[in-house]
Amino acid sequence: ALLPRQRATLPVPDSVVREIQEEIAAGGTVAVIGTTDDCVGEVPRLHSHGVAVDRQGLVHVFNQSQHAVVSFTADGEFVSTWDQFPSDRFLGAHGLTYLDTPEGEFFWLTDQRSCEVVKTTLAGETVLSLARPDHPVYREPGAKYSPTWVAESPVDGVIFVADGYGSGYISRYDKTGQH
Repeated sequence: ALLPRQRATLPVPDSVVREIQEEIAAGGTVAVIGTTDDCVGEVPRLHSHGVAVDRQGLVHVFNQSQHAVVSFTADGEFVSTWDQFPSDRFLGAHGLTYLDTPEGEFFWLTDQRSCEVVKTTLAGETVLSLARPDHPVYREPGAKYSPTWVAESPVDGVIFVADGYGSGYISRYDKTGQH
């Protein structure tokens, strides 16, 4: 069910929170869109582009708010949120890639507004940060870089970053983050 957009900055009623949880538990789809500081009870309202499920079955949503990653059970119960970052970080949150590796579980996060591309632990600790590609196309006047998604090869660790919103470039980095 797609819930109507609520433009008010008032908290959403508990009945709506229950409806969201029931819809998720039933395998449905819910869209809740609000301003960056709105909350549903204690749960931040999400304007997201990325969702992933970890090996414990927790659902993680990367969204454009001061709560960059919000985690839920598969039944829709709120578990936690990342709130350790400044409120203006990840306001252009776009891509969330989940990795389950022998070294542990990680996220790749892209922010198309700040051009940030980072690999983090599931708790939000930065493991690797990728710089804007050093390529002539990005040195041209008015050049725009909007990283939107990341893929990491499970074979050799090579990292690919998609530059979206009209650019259509894919940048390749080695496993240490060198372009």
